[in-house]
Amino acid sequence: MKNFESWSREKQLTEKRAKIPQFHERDIFWAKLGLNIGREQDGKGRLFTRPVIILKKFNDQSALIAPLSTSRKNNIYYFDLKAELPNDSKVVISQIRFLDAKRLQRKITRCKKNEFKELLSLIREMLSKKNNTPQR
Repeated sequence: MKNFESWSREKQLTEKRAKIPQFHERDIFWAKLGLNIGREQDGKGRLFTRPVIILKKFNDQSALIAPLSTSRKNNIYYFDLKAELPNDSKVVISQIRFLDAKRLQRKITRCKKNEFKELLSLIREMLSKKNNTPQR
């Protein structure tokens, strides 16, 4: 059973946060994703965090992100990330979302330019396909 009350308290503290870290596209951060509904990616631990990659910085307060996962899934919605991370990670393309920068906790690393370019290319391909099933 998910503890939505704990997440609600943590979310209230996060909303009051005054200092927001600087971030850029390609950065990988720990972010408070919280507890979500159904198959949406949850954060883990006391702070409900999960690593995310910054796909697009809109301004100093918001970004488009994709969560990372260590699940061993091999399908078009998971992109193998070779960035220097403690565990083998995959970008969960199907879970791309808007994020307020108050949720960003601390920077982990930065994705290499060529790898990031490949990720964005795959996302564009997925979005442009009529049936949303790109070929790899």
